[in-house]
Amino acid sequence: MSCPNTIKMINDTPYIYNTEADIQGLVYSELLKEYKKDYLTGLTDSKGKRYFTKRVHREYFVGERRRLDTVVFSEEEIEMIDKDCLGIKTPQRPGYRPVKLQDAIEIKTVGGKGKKTLFKEITTDIDRLAKLLKDKKTKNAHFTFIIRWSTKNKSIMERMKKAEEHAKECIKSGVNFYCNTYETLFK
Repeated sequence: MSCPNTIKMINDTPYIYNTEADIQGLVYSELLKEYKKDYLTGLTDSKGKRYFTKRVHREYFVGERRRLDTVVFSEEEIEMIDKDCLGIKTPQRPGYRPVKLQDAIEIKTVGGKGKKTLFKEITTDIDRLAKLLKDKKTKNAHFTFIIRWSTKNKSIMERMKKAEEHAKECIKSGVNFYCNTYETLFK
């Protein structure tokens, strides 16, 4: 799993990966190194030639108007993919369902957000991951929490620590937790 490698890279070079998109790209590229194989899908071109896909995807739609930052598909359902959104057709609305996942990854970066907004976003991401685990739509769930804001302001440092403690609550739901060693940014 690439999350520990990603955390190490961020700790080693904290100002190269600044935005959530940077970190999503880093996680994605690390996972592609791990999952190199191409898989046949049920999608075909106009001549019947089948398309391939990888197991790793970003911004994957998981229903209920929600997307996950990064996912790794379970191998057993990839061949059933028959919708261009990388879903599987169903008779129910909206007419397809997401592929079962091996890993669901949410990434949250913290900068200048207020406490209320930050805690709400953390809770939403963790609840989404916990629900996927509970509903057996993913085998593993990972919450990667990156604190980016370097400051010597004591109240901001305390807010970051409280945010980390709040995010760690995900462990109670079976979600794996990763965080950078942001304290070094504050010295």
